[in-house]
Amino acid sequence: MAANTEAAKRKSVVEAIDKVLFTINELEAIVGEFGGQNELLHAKLNQYVEELGKLDGVKDNMVGGGLPVELAVELLRAVDEGTNPDTFTVQVFRDSLAQNQASKGKVEAFKQLRQQCTKPL
Repeated sequence: MAANTEAAKRKSVVEAIDKVLFTINELEAIVGEFGGQNELLHAKLNQYVEELGKLDGVKDNMVGGGLPVELAVELLRAVDEGTNPDTFTVQVFRDSLAQNQASKGKVEAFKQLRQQCTKPL
């Protein structure tokens, strides 16, 4: 039953995000074909604000239930600087692999040192 509740919570969040994105698309179309009809634009902007309010209301239904979520600050910073997130991820993976290899080398060096130290003179 808890899984069903979690699924319903996620569904409400997804629906709220979909509504916000749909409203953004409608606003983009209205602005692209803007002919001075302020009423339509104002109505859509008000609808956008309402949808954002609804999204804010269901945000705690996200995974974690309102608990703090860890973000990859380095990734966000790289995206802000214009770096492709995939490129950033590949670079982080390569850096981690290099650090892992260096750690393996240190472990091997300590094993050899231990063997040398335990050898009879």
